[in-house]
Amino acid sequence: MKWFKDDSWMWNGLMQPYRIKERHPDLVLIDPHLQVICYYSLCHPTWWPDYHKDSIHHLNSNSIRNWRTDAYAFHWTHPTPYELQSHANLLSKDTMFSQIGKYVLEQAGTLQHFKDLVRPNARRQ
Repeated sequence: MKWFKDDSWMWNGLMQPYRIKERHPDLVLIDPHLQVICYYSLCHPTWWPDYHKDSIHHLNSNSIRNWRTDAYAFHWTHPTPYELQSHANLLSKDTMFSQIGKYVLEQAGTLQHFKDLVRPNARRQ
């Protein structure tokens, strides 16, 4: 990209795409299912009406019925969800966040490794 800046994710990831959209709207596809923004463990799907309001989130709106098919990406801003802070936390819960984390580890072929860390004798029996 001609106007890429090594030290600015905001310039490269936000401002440049918007610039392209302004100049060549026919080249850009805005897909509302691209992203779910999660802040303080409350997720705000960009396709849901008024998603930008603090009071509208996945726990009270039924906006995310199936995280595997409803969204392409989840973006956790702050703080890191409890379930994703350690493998023990991840494996002790069955929330949407832990399901996503377990799915990622499973796809990477490492889920059993982390289960063994939590229950070291489980695999030997």
